[in-house]
Amino acid sequence: MATPTLVNHGITLARRSGRDGLWLADPGTASSAGQLAWLDLGTGVFEILEPPAPSWRPTSAAVVTASGPWQDDLWVSDGYGDGLVYRHTAYGWTEAIDGGETGLQFNCPHGIAIDRRGPDSLVVIADRGNRRLVFLEPGGKFVRAVTHELMTSPSSIAQCGDDLLVTDLFGAVLAVDESDGVRSLIGDSRGEPAPGWPNANSDSEPVRPELIDGVLNSPHGIAIANAHDIYVTEWVLGGRQIHLRLAEQG
Repeated sequence: MATPTLVNHGITLARRSGRDGLWLADPGTASSAGQLAWLDLGTGVFEILEPPAPSWRPTSAAVVTASGPWQDDLWVSDGYGDGLVYRHTAYGWTEAIDGGETGLQFNCPHGIAIDRRGPDSLVVIADRGNRRLVFLEPGGKFVRAVTHELMTSPSSIAQCGDDLLVTDLFGAVLAVDESDGVRSLIGDSRGEPAPGWPNANSDSEPVRPELIDGVLNSPHGIAIANAHDIYVTEWVLGGRQIHLRLAEQG
């Protein structure tokens, strides 16, 4: 049996049927559909989930862990496909949300995460093309949207203590507190991108730009190791991984 090939755009550590594993979101290409796969970390078993639509191009996934009627539900953002957010339960695909309830249809719902800061978990979506975060109840009902002048291209989300940390593709990592206040941890994405961004141009061909330590170019993915260590990936030729260390309080 041939080993499946994926372009890993989104990686989510989760438990499924009591086992640890990874949900792998592969958005495919403009001419081919993507796929969402489960990799069991104990057995190495690899399973591709049946797609909810032919034009499926998923970018991120998140799992509800809080006890209750939605525990273990899988939420997936189809950021590069039809601009929908899907919910998958033990009964299969049960929900396809287009953002219409918010008054604005999703435009590249790129990142998705579970906000566990309050008494009830919420699904939070980085609606990149609309420059906002959208919060839903785990059952799919719209709760609220958050916008801010600093938020120009929210891409990925991770919870760090009482904050949601958000990569803003045009050059910043933002923190959103429990009152929906937005501040920059590093960078400012409101400037004009350089020609050829996120890369540079050489004889009209894209090349890897000069990347400067401490200056964000195109922050895309984010993961939290602990309360102080943050890891960011950048969307650029050759890629870049950045380790940010938050100052300890006290």
